[in-house]
Amino acid sequence: MEKQPQVLIAESREALCKGLCTIFAEGPNGAQVTEVATSEGLKEQLTSHAFDLVVLHQALVTDLTILPRGNFILLASEPDVDLLFAARLHGVRAYLLDTASGALLRQTLQLARGTFLTDPAVPAWLAEYLAHHLLLSISDEALTARERSIFPLLWRGLSNREMARELGLSEATVKTHVRHIYAKLRLNRRQVKILALVRKGGWQA
Repeated sequence: MEKQPQVLIAESREALCKGLCTIFAEGPNGAQVTEVATSEGLKEQLTSHAFDLVVLHQALVTDLTILPRGNFILLASEPDVDLLFAARLHGVRAYLLDTASGALLRQTLQLARGTFLTDPAVPAWLAEYLAHHLLLSISDEALTARERSIFPLLWRGLSNREMARELGLSEATVKTHVRHIYAKLRLNRRQVKILALVRKGGWQA
């Protein structure tokens, strides 16, 4: 007989928590569900028990590093770009809106390791977010000729070393230009990485 999955649900709203518990407990291979309503309760459970999947609302996230890499999903009332990116780096299995269907939520139990699932509404939201970002409306005058040659490589997600090799420049020179690009476009390294991942399709379901 197949082992019953152990699922931890962390959600402060009682009605939604009960709904999630029902969703994951349903079916022939329904999960054994534990529920908590606070960040403290979440931390306590993770310290004392091992779970096959942790399902939590992003409002309860205080420290992503306590979550089991690859074995957690985040629910959101409204997407948060910084948290989405940080969670992706920590191996989040899925990033879904808290209105996601039961079928989509149950699907997360069967995902292959390393797979990343997004709510169908998230890519559209992210595209709109980026459309209003300075990056997508920059003018040629904003950057020097050398910065314009570096920018597409930065957008592709290349490291300073890789850009230096491709352009025949020293890594120190590239680093200086990158710093200027960040300053001129009011970007930080995390935002550029998000954009590179989006371009590569890293946020696709």
